[in-house]
Amino acid sequence: MEEVPLFPPEEESLWLLPERRGSAAASALAAWERGEFGPLLEGFSVYLRRLEGKTDLTALTHVSQARRFLRFLSGLSRKPLRWERGDFLRFRDELRAEGAEDATLLRYFYGMRAFLRFLEWAGLSPPPLDLDRPLAVLRRARVLSPEEYRGLVKEAEGLPSRWRYTYLALLVLLGEAGLRLSEAMALTVDEVRIEGGRARVRLPGGFADLSPTGTKVLEAYLAWRKKVALPGLPNLLLSPRGKPLTPANLRDLRRALREHLERDLDAHSLRLTGQARLVREHGPKRARALLRRAGL
Repeated sequence: MEEVPLFPPEEESLWLLPERRGSAAASALAAWERGEFGPLLEGFSVYLRRLEGKTDLTALTHVSQARRFLRFLSGLSRKPLRWERGDFLRFRDELRAEGAEDATLLRYFYGMRAFLRFLEWAGLSPPPLDLDRPLAVLRRARVLSPEEYRGLVKEAEGLPSRWRYTYLALLVLLGEAGLRLSEAMALTVDEVRIEGGRARVRLPGGFADLSPTGTKVLEAYLAWRKKVALPGLPNLLLSPRGKPLTPANLRDLRRALREHLERDLDAHSLRLTGQARLVREHGPKRARALLRRAGL
């Protein structure tokens, strides 16, 4: 990945102060006209880090994606902000021809969507651009490997959002206990126990132990819940405001995941991952009894 120089802190005001942003955008546009993308991409980096709160790594990834798209437009002899509506789809087809997988294309989708937000914020009025995200990635349900699941938990621990604790608890209840999302949301606080240093969760057919990682997550969640819960609530899963988690709340959670981690809550894949864990731990017959499902 190409690194993009970042503005020194004293120069970030070129983009961050409204009274200077217009001249910075005009200068960047003139540089783009000359085939120089640096000023515009530096502004994009400032926007990502300072306005959207992206990490340096995410900002560099998106800037690199935007640089490649601008080079593609240059190869088509497009003038600045004069692309055709289907140019990103042509760019996507080129990436796919080079062997890019759906997951890579999905990251480009999020990167280019952020780039369009930046251009509008900078006052540059970009024309419409079709961004056809690869729905196969978003809809495909599969069992995650133990390494992939642990990676999700590790990633969630760094979620810079008030939804971090609830999201981590959902990862464990689905990804280790195999519960459906509706089943997890229906749990009461009495249906999770910490016994002998191990967390246990009541499934439809009885209690099941969680892993040491799952135990650590739920211990931290219960400590957080104790601080935010409104008095007398039996519900296990709460929103950051201390109220029972609702389907409407899930939209806010999903929005936080897309904004900060660029992923969605794949409840189906997580449930399948939890089912597979129960089968490994207890065998198919006992796993079916615990979840009261015949199709494991």
